Amino acid sequence: MNQSRIRSSKIPSPFHNLACPYCGQKMSRYGNPNAPNFATLDHIVPQCQGGTETIRVCRACNLDKMHLSLSEWRIVLIWRKRRAVIFHYEWVALRYLWQLAILEASKIPLFC
Repeated sequence: MNQSRIRSSKIPSPFHNLACPYCGQKMSRYGNPNAPNFATLDHIVPQCQGGTETIRVCRACNLDKMHLSLSEWRIVLIWRKRRAVIFHYEWVALRYLWQLAILEASKIPLFC
């Protein structure tokens, strides 16, 4: 067997155990390019704002960030997280009110 081939196969690829710097999800460069964990290049500062530096991120984060700068995208993520928490508490309150309505309805006789 060729020694150079064996040595080169033992050198780890830069994609081995590579995680997305934005979300921490493991990325892959093989398989379906439409998969959310497929490694893509993202401009840290968008091209429309004059950015040239790129970083490898998962496809899901790259599509989500779109033309936003990193600071703008972080604001959007914080807003989404707060909105999810607010929605959760709204749902808890609605469920509580629904249970109260059922309880009150059970006290009213159906047939007089």
